[in-house]
Amino acid sequence: MNKYYNSAESYMHKYAKSTLGSWLRRKVSGKLTYILTEGVDISANSIRKDGPCFGVFYEYPICTSSVGIIGLKNTINGGSSFIWADYINSLNKGNKVSANFIPKYKHVPKGLKILYIFDVVYVENGKIKYIFEICHKSPMSDAKKKFITDNKIKCYEISAVGILEHVRPPKKLEYALTLN
Repeated sequence: MNKYYNSAESYMHKYAKSTLGSWLRRKVSGKLTYILTEGVDISANSIRKDGPCFGVFYEYPICTSSVGIIGLKNTINGGSSFIWADYINSLNKGNKVSANFIPKYKHVPKGLKILYIFDVVYVENGKIKYIFEICHKSPMSDAKKKFITDNKIKCYEISAVGILEHVRPPKKLEYALTLN
């Protein structure tokens, strides 16, 4: 077994996710100028500079409902797919949520079945551009890898230990696995 995988959930996973997300948000906001990992095109010019999320979200849920897949702007095998804001706004007749609205795991609307929760995602123009999965307890499941590959989303699996061993954002972040 890999030395980075344990049998229990940990603070390491939680804080690695938070740390990576903060690095990515700093990168998008223009406060961090160098590249974190090869092949990741995240820059201050890639999306509008509105915080606090800057297109970077933690614990991003992908769900299914009677209308299709929620949380993914794409069309798969002729099926429908909606970003979160579009779906929630279609339910709300009064107050509308912003385009950056993403419900936390515990706030996913009733009637939706959660397919996957991604640790950190970068959303550009309403579509998931990158997924970052933090590994400490276990690697990504084969089903999750298939979903990512089928939907042509670039994904990086990164060690929690590899993130937390740094005292400042690294110039190059090592990753265990890349999909797409």
